[in-house]
Amino acid sequence: MADPFRKKLVAIDTLQNIRGVDLPVGLTFVQLLVTGPPGAGKTFYIKKIHGWPNEGYIDLTRKGWWKDKTLIYRPREIHLGLPFEGFPQALTVFDSEWKDAEKPLRLQLERIQLPPEGYDFLQSNWRQRYIFEFLLPKPDVIFKQRQERKSEGYFPVDEIMTLDIVKRQVAVYQEIVLYLHRVKMQVYIREGLEQPPMCIVEEGEPGIPSWATATSGPRPSLTTLDGWKWLILRRDPSNWLSLTDQWQHITKETRISFDGNPFGLKLGNQILRFYPELPLGVRRKYLRRNWLITDPSTYGMHLCRFTRVCPGETVMIGCSNEEYQAAFDFDQSVAARHITLTNIKGDIIITPLTEKSRVEIIQITDTEREARVAQRRYQALRTVRRIYGGEISLLPPDQALALLKDVNTLLEQEPIARRTTRESLADLSSCPTTWPRSLSAISMPR
Repeated sequence: MADPFRKKLVAIDTLQNIRGVDLPVGLTFVQLLVTGPPGAGKTFYIKKIHGWPNEGYIDLTRKGWWKDKTLIYRPREIHLGLPFEGFPQALTVFDSEWKDAEKPLRLQLERIQLPPEGYDFLQSNWRQRYIFEFLLPKPDVIFKQRQERKSEGYFPVDEIMTLDIVKRQVAVYQEIVLYLHRVKMQVYIREGLEQPPMCIVEEGEPGIPSWATATSGPRPSLTTLDGWKWLILRRDPSNWLSLTDQWQHITKETRISFDGNPFGLKLGNQILRFYPELPLGVRRKYLRRNWLITDPSTYGMHLCRFTRVCPGETVMIGCSNEEYQAAFDFDQSVAARHITLTNIKGDIIITPLTEKSRVEIIQITDTEREARVAQRRYQALRTVRRIYGGEISLLPPDQALALLKDVNTLLEQEPIARRTTRESLADLSSCPTTWPRSLSAISMPR
């Protein structure tokens, strides 16, 4: 069975020791919920740190599970009710329906209910209230522990047990913790009490999340507005920055308010330009506050490099992010992990990740952009229609993506392609007549 965590686990090195157990320094004791497959050692763990006795249970398919009375008492051990195909009700991995199934049941992750993020005034941020520790020893370790305790007769779940069942139970919890990480829940993993806690860090992510390493700073005084914000909202006030037409140096986490205007961001010597996305023909109430990140050095070319950051997304920008490196061809002045960038309802939060490389920002005025984008899209559609000689229609998403990849592969090998000074493909000065009509060039709006 393939390891789903291969090259994805990073040990948390900033720790606090609570009754002999190392925990992330950013964790508050009453945030902790310990879960994992049967026999992982959860009960011993909770007793060791003097947590709440008795096991709890939460059904992750039930809306509002985060308000369950079971979770009032923390830290504690909890079992998870999980959604599986063919069963309308949630099952645990020790239910007979799960263990006795002819074929291993598949999780239906889309049925898991997620707590609100709680950025609104006076609304609890339920995702920050809990931190889930997944205790996941190796299957053979769990199997041995369960064999040893079976003779005690305290655990009915051990009556019917095989190593294969244990492996499947561990695999289910691995899939769940990976999913919860990807939907921005606060989770981490530990193989045993003597092992360090580890966070999941996937490709393109900024690294160990701030909740795991953040320490509480001094509370702002109640004689200031920030102090009252902290008292009411129970979170540190944001460092808002008003943009100007002069470059400003960013040295700490900074929030940029969404006002519909573009701005420039300088990473080292390289400049990126941020534009709010303009979906034409869409009612204002349906607009999503997406941002397009573009490379101004490619302006005026047929192919303009860009990426998109949607609300709720966080991205690490730097040379080690392969997607962004391929899109923008960062030079040596850009650090491997330069910044993290988060889109919160259109507001952009920028966090520098290194003190050695500068981060600067500037306001950009472009009052004619909306009209320019509309005109260019109209001209692009007319060009496409002229190329095909008649009516056109959208391809299905999968087919369209496959076609674009074929085009990119073809362009990379095309000898007449004009290239930029950094040896990345820019555009074509002309199209060979031998090209198939299905691989027509389309101008990108910018």
